[in-house]
Amino acid sequence: MGSIPEFTGINVEPIMTIVRILCMAVFPSLALFAGNTTTPKTETLPDNLTGIFQVSTFNRLAKGRSTGLLSIKELMKRGTFGVGTFDQTEGEMIAVDGKAYHISQTGAVTPANPSHTTPFAVVVPFTPLFSHPMQRISGLNALEKSVKGMITNTSIPHAIRIDGEFLNLRLRSVRKSLPNTPLSKDLKDQPQYRLSRAKGTIVGYVFPPSLAGTTDTSGPHFHFINEERTVGGHVLDLAVMSAHARFQPCHTLTIYLASEKEEADNQ
Repeated sequence: MGSIPEFTGINVEPIMTIVRILCMAVFPSLALFAGNTTTPKTETLPDNLTGIFQVSTFNRLAKGRSTGLLSIKELMKRGTFGVGTFDQTEGEMIAVDGKAYHISQTGAVTPANPSHTTPFAVVVPFTPLFSHPMQRISGLNALEKSVKGMITNTSIPHAIRIDGEFLNLRLRSVRKSLPNTPLSKDLKDQPQYRLSRAKGTIVGYVFPPSLAGTTDTSGPHFHFINEERTVGGHVLDLAVMSAHARFQPCHTLTIYLASEKEEADNQ
């Protein structure tokens, strides 16, 4: 499947299913328990709600369902900042400054082919609402802790961009997998490489535990690309010399799901 069909009045549900999850803190105020006749409180949603567009679910990818579902061209219409992978998990994907890039298993970066497809990706039209400086952070665990400490509303996802100078980067990019190979098996033999020092950009997301299975909630998911846009990868470890982190809270999540035919083709 390369493009999303236009809505022309026909029933497109068999072709495409979109799940919208509104991650707002209004649910506790709804009177859902039996016997309560109180009229539920209504909320007025802000006009500036920003949302994530995600291709498929993380559980689907983890089980080895890695056939591409949506073209990069269509993906970039819905968000120009994000991370993901390509058909059969052939390399890492990073989108930054309105352009999508393919990161090979050697770490080499090339512009992504618009006709290539992705089985899993997370993108957003990046409009950060707050920022923080970063200085001398040693290790990925320390960076993750620092990032989480800067987020006040932990019940919603956040898109994160970190620009700066980094040391001792340990990166990876997955090889092309065989159909229906669990992601955990592919990652056991992942190509890794190192950069001693580089200026560049980290693109990442933090999701709340409530979305486990739907997306990757194991911790901040970071991809790196250098300033020259020539090398990058999924971040396994690094140190931050000096950087600036920008955050975009995301109140909605739209998930593009596989059609019945696409799921059958992945069996």
